Amino acid sequence: MREKEQKISVLGTTTAFKGRMVFSNSLIIKGRYDGEIEAEGNILIEETATVRAKVKADNLELFGQLHGDVELKGKLELSEKAVLQGNVTVKGISIEQGAIFSGHINMLKDVDLVDVFSTGPAQLKKLLMEKI
Repeated sequence: MREKEQKISVLGTTTAFKGRMVFSNSLIIKGRYDGEIEAEGNILIEETATVRAKVKADNLELFGQLHGDVELKGKLELSEKAVLQGNVTVKGISIEQGAIFSGHINMLKDVDLVDVFSTGPAQLKKLLMEKI
């Protein structure tokens, strides 16, 4: 995600913001944010960030802390230092060893985006059977 974006907004490490953000570009959060985020782009939450928000976006890369529910059109990526507390609705998910996740995952039915290494066997079987 980092290399592909042309228009990116950044909340710096010394920034603390509270409220609701709605935008059509991508966002990098390095500081603190409390509220709601609705994006028609991608979100990158850096290792230095603490976010308490309900998040709707295309894709999300998490390196820091996120406390709140997440609804994505695409993929969620949790790095080894990520902390996510909240429920997730997503088409694809990747969780590195060491990441902390507390919540429920609702996988959208697009088998092409399912990461077989982070989807449970019963759910994976169910998704594959729906395609046959």
